[in-house]
Amino acid sequence: MIRLEVYGQGLGCALCWLLLLFLLSGCSTVPFFSPPYPQQAQVWREALYQSQDKRVLEKISRQTRKKDRLLYTLEAGRVAQIMGYYGDSEKWFQQAADLYEKNDEAARIRVSSLSQSVTAIAINDNFIHYQAQPYERILSYTFQALNYLAQGDIVGAAVEFRRVDYTQRQQELDHQKQITKAEEKNKGKDSVGINEYEGYFSGLNSAAALVRSGIQNAYSYYLAAAFWEGQGLYNDALVDYKQALQILPDSDFIKADVQRASHKLNGQVNKNGLLIIALEQGFVPTKEPVRIPIPTDQGIVIINFPVYQINRLSDPLPMQVKVNKDEITTQPLINVGAIAAHALKEQLSSIIARQIARTAAKYTIQREVNESLGLLGSYAIQLYNFVSEQADLRSWMTLPANSQVARLELAAGTYEVGLSLSGSHANLVVPISVQGVTLLRVIDLGGRLITQTMPINGGS
Repeated sequence: MIRLEVYGQGLGCALCWLLLLFLLSGCSTVPFFSPPYPQQAQVWREALYQSQDKRVLEKISRQTRKKDRLLYTLEAGRVAQIMGYYGDSEKWFQQAADLYEKNDEAARIRVSSLSQSVTAIAINDNFIHYQAQPYERILSYTFQALNYLAQGDIVGAAVEFRRVDYTQRQQELDHQKQITKAEEKNKGKDSVGINEYEGYFSGLNSAAALVRSGIQNAYSYYLAAAFWEGQGLYNDALVDYKQALQILPDSDFIKADVQRASHKLNGQVNKNGLLIIALEQGFVPTKEPVRIPIPTDQGIVIINFPVYQINRLSDPLPMQVKVNKDEITTQPLINVGAIAAHALKEQLSSIIARQIARTAAKYTIQREVNESLGLLGSYAIQLYNFVSEQADLRSWMTLPANSQVARLELAAGTYEVGLSLSGSHANLVVPISVQGVTLLRVIDLGGRLITQTMPINGGS
């Protein structure tokens, strides 16, 4: 049971609490009565399923001036890329990268987040400026590399793929250090645990168990490896293929890539090129609120938590690829929903801690208002508590649900490629260069296959 401490007495304190709440809510750019973020994003996702109307992008871009600028900037970057506006997408993802650096600097000096933390304790986590999850940052760098490739900027793509590699490794190392530090800090102490609420998070736990990490992904490593291979940098390619294999150790598909890159590194290079098909399918599942009763010394308090449900994670649908007489199917490399669930699961303890602090703060306000302002004040504060208790359901909603790859080794030339997926078909012609790599990116939007061909030349 949680004990709720009450501080302060009298009418003056009650008025101070009401003034504080007014200022916090009034100064914020998050309206209490605005729809949850997934509901807003669903409008864009449905529009993308139906067409590539640029008005969708214009609606999102108008939101980038608001509090959650980073989140809307990521959405704009992905939507612009899906629509083929690579220059616009590059600008949006560069803005996101600039915001990452700004947020990192603010975290280092630990000043700017103080007022947001106070607001979050008094109201809800939606009042904290959105901070991208590490897996979101990594994918944004990956998509930025693809923007440069689509525009023929090999140097720019190389810079971004280097950043992808560094960020994947560094974020994982930092995460492990944070876990070790937290374990040492809480050793021998009673910490906020989730065991007593485990039943409410069973769906989240099942989704998180599908992956080993809430940070690294094999898809980003694989695309980087294919890029290095196309540039004739076989050692770099081998390193990244091995990193992808470390994430998916049972993948015979990636094992073959490791073997091929190793042979090339040892001088066993032929004149063939590679066709890499990269499929990005659907959209990532949304967070959902779950209501959890928490016992306190003042009775049961109902609070909302964000979760991912295992039944919302769709199974990857393989795509058939036909080139001449060769027929292959795509292999799954990343389940973005599972990675998101894993990342959220690791944050549960801190979310619960904030919820408990918030519950105590709201009880203090309730007590003071009841004693000082009577029935009218009590009704007002109860309405405030009801409206303000919202789970933080924000996440990058236009990410794919999953990504898959397929590969063919072909002699240099021009080939007609046929794609087939759940009744959707596409046919296109792609070039294959000597010892180069051609990346054929396919975005599956529920019956619409959007294709982007990106040659990577430069084999040695």
